[in-house]
Amino acid sequence: MKQNTAFMRRRLNKNKKGGIEGLPLQLLIIIVIASIGLATMVGWMNSIEEPSTIDDAKVTVKKMSNSYYDVTVTAYDNNGNVIEGADVVVSGLGAKAYTYSSSAYNGSTGNVPAGKTLSSGTVTLRITLNNLDDYGYLNVEISKPGMSTYKTTVLVTK
Repeated sequence: MKQNTAFMRRRLNKNKKGGIEGLPLQLLIIIVIASIGLATMVGWMNSIEEPSTIDDAKVTVKKMSNSYYDVTVTAYDNNGNVIEGADVVVSGLGAKAYTYSSSAYNGSTGNVPAGKTLSSGTVTLRITLNNLDDYGYLNVEISKPGMSTYKTTVLVTK
């Protein structure tokens, strides 16, 4: 048998028109606010451009004399544009910077062959190779703050 309790006899809401109250109303408000926030964040993310990265490099090595080589490096970003101000470091085969002074030469004159790319995206490093037999590989590392580091190797023959 069914018992009539005070809870069952009492009506919780005397308004029979219906409506959203309590927890369902709070959930609806939270969902609306979350949807607006999500739409705002997605809108911001769509306006963010892809960051530029060092995507490719053209490296050429030219033997200038028995004592030195010219290594020319051109750096490109992911859109195919040249990169100005990228740091280029050459290592391997006992590479050392060749002391040289010319307005066309923009490499270092210290022990480590390094330089920065010009507005043309190119740097020429004049180097000596102390450990080159018949052939070998030079390591070229290109980096710029705010961009990725790009590493490649290039074959050098005597």
